[in-house]
Amino acid sequence: MSELPPVCILTAGRGTRMGAAAGAINKALLPLGPQAVLSRIIAAFPSGTEFVIGLGHNARQVRDYVRMAHPALPVRFIEVDRYEGEGSGPGRSLHCCRDELRRPFYYVPCDTLFEADLSRAPAGNWIGVARVRPEESAAYCNVAIADGRVTGFRDKQPCDDSFRAFTGLLFVEDHATFWNALERPTLVEREHQVTDGLRGLMNGPGLGAFEIGWTDLGSDDKYRAAVAAATPYDFSKSRECLYFVGDRVIKFFDDPETVARRVAKARLKPAVFPPISDVAEQFYCYPFQPGHTLYERNSPALFRKLLDWLDQEVWTPIDVPPEVIRARCRTFHRDKTFSRIADYERKRAGKLPRHFNEEPIPNAAELLERIDWDRLCEGIPRFIHGDLHFENLVHDPETGRFTLLDWRQDFAGEIEFGDWYYDLAKLHGGLILDYDYIRRGLFSVEWQGDGVIVDFATRYSGAAYRNIFEEFVAARRLDLDRIRLLTALVYLNMAPLHHPPFDDALYGLGTKLLADALAPS
Repeated sequence: MSELPPVCILTAGRGTRMGAAAGAINKALLPLGPQAVLSRIIAAFPSGTEFVIGLGHNARQVRDYVRMAHPALPVRFIEVDRYEGEGSGPGRSLHCCRDELRRPFYYVPCDTLFEADLSRAPAGNWIGVARVRPEESAAYCNVAIADGRVTGFRDKQPCDDSFRAFTGLLFVEDHATFWNALERPTLVEREHQVTDGLRGLMNGPGLGAFEIGWTDLGSDDKYRAAVAAATPYDFSKSRECLYFVGDRVIKFFDDPETVARRVAKARLKPAVFPPISDVAEQFYCYPFQPGHTLYERNSPALFRKLLDWLDQEVWTPIDVPPEVIRARCRTFHRDKTFSRIADYERKRAGKLPRHFNEEPIPNAAELLERIDWDRLCEGIPRFIHGDLHFENLVHDPETGRFTLLDWRQDFAGEIEFGDWYYDLAKLHGGLILDYDYIRRGLFSVEWQGDGVIVDFATRYSGAAYRNIFEEFVAARRLDLDRIRLLTALVYLNMAPLHHPPFDDALYGLGTKLLADALAPS
């Protein structure tokens, strides 16, 4: 048994205040920068610390994530018997973990990030406290303090700035006193809080107050504010997450079928994908791949080498009856695009850009009706990546090896093949928009009346890469006009998946490029 006090982290709640942010995933696993919130909490304690994690809502996700992200972590999982409805709450969840905590311990909820030198904490029992504005105080358990000791509680009541908010971080030295007091709950807003145990400590051996740095992630607004502070632009998607933990890359998807199909696809061509080292229902994991993305390091010579490698090693011709590829293309190119445009229109509640950089643009759905879908759906069946752009291409200069990252799981349900033109359009789209610059927030979108004024940071070398790409297309007698049209559809399909204001930029740019592609020559 470790001499360090164990840490109890509660992940049982449904995260009802998190809105769409936690709709598909346990809120402890919401990403903040490259890591899950849970991993950030774990990292705040010394190596060798034992953890007790209370489970409830989406318990399997937490177990699977911890196993993948922290395989050597000494941890015990406890199933919480009541994590929703009257009588649930952090007090109830913590009480379920008491048999593993019959010694001094730390407690922290999964929506609290803190900055503190724990070696400077008061002796004995203490709680982490922080200042909040009086107008926000009613959302918290507030404490009165005198001479560094807690003297009273005002739970979920407005307080002046002489009070401090309880952050959730807690150290219990006198555990027997704490557990006895927690046995007799006083419900606050129908929930069993931790406050009863804290009062037992305050009225008995005493309870210190330790002022700490605190990031509260307990609501959707607060989580979004923390994400905005951590990243220039939130490039994430609502139904998937990406984590970097040590030398491991972990992907989460709310749909288990997506995980199964991605893993199956990677195993069809193991030489071009990273080796999948672990799989769970909603996660897969692979080692961090050495090298640089082609956004980080590229050259005309390397780009030509990439195209040749893709042509030889990735874009393998697949023998598929014409009617099969035609049907799959119609589902993927046409039906999915109409569906995504409808998603964007619902998301924007009817407020659609009618101008793009002061040029009038038609309604995208109306433009779709003008496409010659029969011609566009005469696809070329090949093995494809499905989301091919420079951020998903890694080159290792030590070995000369290329590796494909973040591949699409299927093409209209097909794992083994897709339309070659789609991969070409995705690559072409990444030569027009530098997605790594988007991630850094190097773009601007301004609404003016019924239109958007959009500007993107671009690389000077982008024109050279586009010329090389067009040479490749011409040498293989492919249809560049079809690629340009599909590039416009790529941007329109992306629009509903991304956060504002990039979604509006994608819709405006996609519509403009589609109108140009359909204009009489």
